[in-house]
Amino acid sequence: MMDKDIPGFVVDFLKEAQNKYFVQIDSGYLKDVFNTTGLEHYVHGFEDAYRLLCGEKIAGSDEYLTFCNEGARELYGLLHSRYIMTEMGVFKAKEKYKTHEFGECPRFFCNKTGLLPCSLSDIPNETKLVMYCPSCKHMYSPPKVFSQIDGAYFGKSFAHLFVMTNPDLVTKTNPQQIKYQPSLFGFKMYTGEISKLPSNFSPKKSFFTKIQ
Repeated sequence: MMDKDIPGFVVDFLKEAQNKYFVQIDSGYLKDVFNTTGLEHYVHGFEDAYRLLCGEKIAGSDEYLTFCNEGARELYGLLHSRYIMTEMGVFKAKEKYKTHEFGECPRFFCNKTGLLPCSLSDIPNETKLVMYCPSCKHMYSPPKVFSQIDGAYFGKSFAHLFVMTNPDLVTKTNPQQIKYQPSLFGFKMYTGEISKLPSNFSPKKSFFTKIQ
């Protein structure tokens, strides 16, 4: 449910298709300037960008307003990485995870385990978003529409905090312990290294040996 006090800028931001993975930051958290500590080093025009993010009107040329808009979007992303580490942030992400809004692991033996947004760095503009599977522990590229999201907007720790606090939601299957066994006509196939066959080898003269 959308917070009735949420600024219009945030409402529009969350409606965009490429921002589907983001949760809504509570207006109280958003407007508490303490939560922005240190972010001024990463966002150009921080003060006006923050004012725009909080719903205030900014005066200036179209070029300057575009500049502030980009700063506000970046600031929301960086605040988002902090918010999803809070109890309420994890709860909102949990609602998305339950409906597999973050997607499902493509590995067959993971049984459609839900993916979680993750990053290889907490520093802005270093890496793009990746998706983490808590079942096979592998990383995957997100769909193209989300491929340009800065990984710092979700951070390195969120996915692992989520798994620790919601173990009941994660598929228990360990795909590392399940291996596909190739077979041919009902017989298990040897999967080890095969030595070079003799030049006069003929399939018609060969035979199958059932592996016990």
